[in-house]
Amino acid sequence: PQPEIGGHRITEDYLEGLSEAECVWRFSTVTAHELSHLSNLLELPGPLITRSGYRATALESLALLCAWLRSPEDLWSLATKYAQPQLAISQIVNETASFINSRWGHLLDWDHEGLLGPANLRMYADALHAFSTPTHSVFGFIDCTIRQTCRPGTNQDLVYTGYKKCHGMKFQGIVV
Repeated sequence: PQPEIGGHRITEDYLEGLSEAECVWRFSTVTAHELSHLSNLLELPGPLITRSGYRATALESLALLCAWLRSPEDLWSLATKYAQPQLAISQIVNETASFINSRWGHLLDWDHEGLLGPANLRMYADALHAFSTPTHSVFGFIDCTIRQTCRPGTNQDLVYTGYKKCHGMKFQGIVV
């Protein structure tokens, strides 16, 4: 079934009516003023007109992109909050992301010469190996799923996670 479209279109007035905390909650750590300023800095087209004819201001298109990236909600949920059909939100978000990538993608390019250059990755891997990593190819670790272990007899506090209420370790190595 088609969802009932409700909520409010995202405008300057709508954003100003939100508290700062609510704006940050809805749009991924940015305030109303920051959204407005960012939409100008990114030189987003205004109005954005999608291939199906849906229209959105630069501010609305950026706010919808932020709302979509911020939460695991589906398009139906966003449609009920921001008074736009699901197809419109999908096209606005996609075209806004494509515009940002085509206009500013050169600034988002992978750093293949600096911190993540081959020579530096080798240096990181050697430093970890010197610190007793059993391989020469691991250059970093990321936080990942906890691997449960038996309760140790000593030093339990080193491997107990109060968040998951179990003993275990989190580790995942990134290799060269």
